[in-house]
Amino acid sequence: MTVLNIKTEGTLLYSLIKVKELIEVAKETNIKALGIADTNMYSAIEFYELCKKNDINPIIGLEITIDKKIILYCKNYKGYQNLLKLTTLKSDRDLNIEDLAKFEEGLICILPYESKSLYNTLNKIYEDLFVSYKNEEEKEKINIKNKIFSKEIRCIKKEDEKYLKYLTAIKEGKNYLEIDDVKDVSLLPVNMETNDVINELCNLEIEMHQNLIPKFSGVDSYELLKRHCIDGMKKIFGSSVSKRYADRLKSELNIINQMGYCDYFLIVEDYVKY
Repeated sequence: MTVLNIKTEGTLLYSLIKVKELIEVAKETNIKALGIADTNMYSAIEFYELCKKNDINPIIGLEITIDKKIILYCKNYKGYQNLLKLTTLKSDRDLNIEDLAKFEEGLICILPYESKSLYNTLNKIYEDLFVSYKNEEEKEKINIKNKIFSKEIRCIKKEDEKYLKYLTAIKEGKNYLEIDDVKDVSLLPVNMETNDVINELCNLEIEMHQNLIPKFSGVDSYELLKRHCIDGMKKIFGSSVSKRYADRLKSELNIINQMGYCDYFLIVEDYVKY
């Protein structure tokens, strides 16, 4: 079973779902794939790592608004990178269709039923485009092949739904008595439709703990750093440098070189000089 459009506590004051609790419930109920779709990427890495540790396929998504709500899920690492680019743009300004076209690679687009009018526009951008429904009535009204079940999920248990209006009240600065009750947004029970088509499309692998320090191009970074350090020492002490300081410099440079940080020091020096 694949459960989509889960909002986590990363979507602030909107969901009661903690990632760790979500994974625990998925294990207990034999859910093999989970799809989060927050309005940001705050929960993405924690979600990815916990899913991988527990043999659950992590389907990472992002909810955006282009007049209407759209859900984007990454199929692979390129798609994940494009979600990061879109969420960065989204933090500065409203997104538009041109942004989606520029960063479409590796992404699945799911239109909630209320956003189905965007289908013809987005069909020109996304190879994998679906319209979702929450009930049989909506399902019957969608007259395209690519339709899937997906309701927004904001809490784990049915009995927790009554607490969601308190989050809304805090967010909107209102008395909770002014907020309508929220219904049918719990993970348990879930609809039995499996959504395996989305699970099969999404195979994200994120290589963790990489050495991503850029290279200082075209030089032996250790030799260049050593030369700069020797020149700097001469500026301080003149042409005659005591053995104590020369030995200390040699020791420090060896440590920096062994840790692979020569390029880092050169890059910092370069922008400080600039």
